[in-house]
Amino acid sequence: MTTTLPQVQVLNYLEKQQLTRPILDMSCREEILLRSGVKVSERLIEKVQKRVSSTSPHGITLDIILIHCVWYLISRHYTRHRPDPLCLVPHLRIDNTALLAEKAVISLMTPFFSGEVKALCIPDAICDVIVGNVEGARSPEDPDMSVMVGATTTRAQTKREAVTKPLRVPDIERHVGVDREQLFKLQQEDPRILALVDAGKTSRRGGKIVFFEKARGIVYRRYQDLGRNVDVKQVVLPKSLREYVMSVAHDSITGADLGIRRTKDKVLSNFYWPGVDGDVTKYCRSCDVCQRTVKKGTVPRVPLEKVPLIDTLFKKVTIDLVGPINPPSEAGHRFILTLVDYATRFAEAVPLRKIDTESVAEALVDIYSRLGVPEEVLSDQGTQFISDCMKEVCRLLGIKQKTTTPYHPMCNGLVERFNATLKTCLCRLCSEQPRQWHRYINPLLFAYREVPQESTHFASFELMNGGLCEGPCISCVSFGRRRTKNQA
Repeated sequence: MTTTLPQVQVLNYLEKQQLTRPILDMSCREEILLRSGVKVSERLIEKVQKRVSSTSPHGITLDIILIHCVWYLISRHYTRHRPDPLCLVPHLRIDNTALLAEKAVISLMTPFFSGEVKALCIPDAICDVIVGNVEGARSPEDPDMSVMVGATTTRAQTKREAVTKPLRVPDIERHVGVDREQLFKLQQEDPRILALVDAGKTSRRGGKIVFFEKARGIVYRRYQDLGRNVDVKQVVLPKSLREYVMSVAHDSITGADLGIRRTKDKVLSNFYWPGVDGDVTKYCRSCDVCQRTVKKGTVPRVPLEKVPLIDTLFKKVTIDLVGPINPPSEAGHRFILTLVDYATRFAEAVPLRKIDTESVAEALVDIYSRLGVPEEVLSDQGTQFISDCMKEVCRLLGIKQKTTTPYHPMCNGLVERFNATLKTCLCRLCSEQPRQWHRYINPLLFAYREVPQESTHFASFELMNGGLCEGPCISCVSFGRRRTKNQA
């Protein structure tokens, strides 16, 4: 690849007396080596000589070339702008005139020379770095191809050069060195194993003929699986080795933290001890990794129990939060606090700007001041409901707090069903003015309380106040009747 040097940056010269020798004195080199592999050949020098001789009658000399070129020359652009007088070094140019140049120590890495060198800083140089006749420099025909200057690294090269991090696995080397003699000694120290051998009983368990025997001093458990027609031989493990075997079968890289049944099958394929089923079950259930990575909702459900029917007004209520709602209202509300009474299904909803404990507590106290203080309050485990401030409010009002199971909203299904109805109706009411949704909450609550509930078959307003609510529909009918009576 050839690189063309800009004409503006080729020379920086000073007019001197007429020269009778070549402008560049390279002594034993024919070319000037550049950092990026660019070469200034004799053709370029001849063109420069012709250009100079035609433009200047006195001739010129290159301002950046020294006799024998025994120093490195770098552009003044790569050093500080104001030279230090103590770092200025005098050098002779070809025309025997002195040149003051700043000296710098740089780290150089090129295909022709690499290392820490001393260089002269020249303003307006024809290139970044010029390597002259210095000891250790390589020939232009023999560059070091392993040095990549100004090269780019592709994504494929980055992937090939990426260092693979070692895989971190649990340490299972603690008891690998247990030999037959050590196993025999450990079995002799376990009294339960000796009792099994002394009993020597043969029993049938689940289609298996089970018995214990000694072979070369080691106690084994043998049984014949009549269903598969195979003979299984298991080592009876002493107590000191049981936890290690369960760790290898469950926690190791080959165990993969499988479930209780598969871990038990892996252990029983080679080992046995009294109570192995219960020990493996406890070990797997107490595994920290398994508890952290279990899928939400896969925990077996507890059998249903009878729940007492609430028949007293505001004896038990349930609360929840809806939001954040987008877009927020013009008043800055982004959340809604909802409350539903278990006995009457009477619902309340309060718009909130923020859902910190203080804001939620103030809204609840406002509801309690109008409807009464309940005996029990059911909520999820949100920080607003289980904080110390909320606990103190409930203590002062004599309210008993209850929380639902984490990630199990069905436990609070009454208020969750109301939240769904609230969001659907609110979206329909404020479709033309979405930023005014906080003003539609009270009309929505009136519509919800006016109609009978599916579970009670009575309107919540009727159960709360002991009578029917006269809404717009009843007013229209009564107005029509009064009008007919007057006309009559």
